[in-house]
Amino acid sequence: MRIHATPLALFLTAGLLYWGAGLPAWRDAARAEAERAKVASESEGLRTRVERAERQRAAEESVRRASPRSASGDPVVALRRSLLETLKGAPVEDVRLTVAPAASPLAARATLSADGRFEDLAKLSERLLGPDGGLLPEELQWRPKDAGATLDLRAVALPGTP
Repeated sequence: MRIHATPLALFLTAGLLYWGAGLPAWRDAARAEAERAKVASESEGLRTRVERAERQRAAEESVRRASPRSASGDPVVALRRSLLETLKGAPVEDVRLTVAPAASPLAARATLSADGRFEDLAKLSERLLGPDGGLLPEELQWRPKDAGATLDLRAVALPGTP
């Protein structure tokens, strides 16, 4: 059997090209894909952090605008009135509410405890701590109780702008 040199040379050249150029290109492509995935993951994390910071900034601005000082000269009285108005008609029971002055830069500090169905307490906490509530939570605790739950909330109000 006679072997021709030209096909053998072409076969060897193709093998050398594959090992010399093809494999390194595939490795580079795999590295580039891994780097792209890493950058995409970091980008998503940064996007999430920016969105969280924007929501926090909007909430703080809303708290400043809805400050209890705007309703009365005394922030404690204004916060108490605001909380009582929010509680009016809420389907909760055994409500315990205290409002006291707070050290600067805060206007007032409130403590609220209420029993009820979990859904009703969740709606109440959303109204209290939502953008129009004017409160910043310090501590929020849910405890199961009989057929419902108990909500314990400690929150502060910032002074309003004059």
